[in-house]
Amino acid sequence: MRPAEISSFLEMTYPLTIVADRYDGTYSGGRFLAFPLYYDDLPKGFDDTDVACARFWEKHEEPVGVGATANAAVADLIIKVKNLQNSLQQ
Repeated sequence: MRPAEISSFLEMTYPLTIVADRYDGTYSGGRFLAFPLYYDDLPKGFDDTDVACARFWEKHEEPVGVGATANAAVADLIIKVKNLQNSLQQ
């Protein structure tokens, strides 16, 4: 990765909180989640009871990286943020 790419990556993913999914991806689709938020700002519901968690993932629209590994979740978040930026520029 070139320095410019590293800088861009850091801007897109800061702040960043990576957590293991409470239900191993049953509702989110991945074992790890990457939120572009501080830990204290994580949304309510993503790790709640079965029903609340299912509802959260059905309705949540903000970019959250999801993956089988922490690295895969971060990569997914980067893709989602880039896609969002591209759609806003058009």
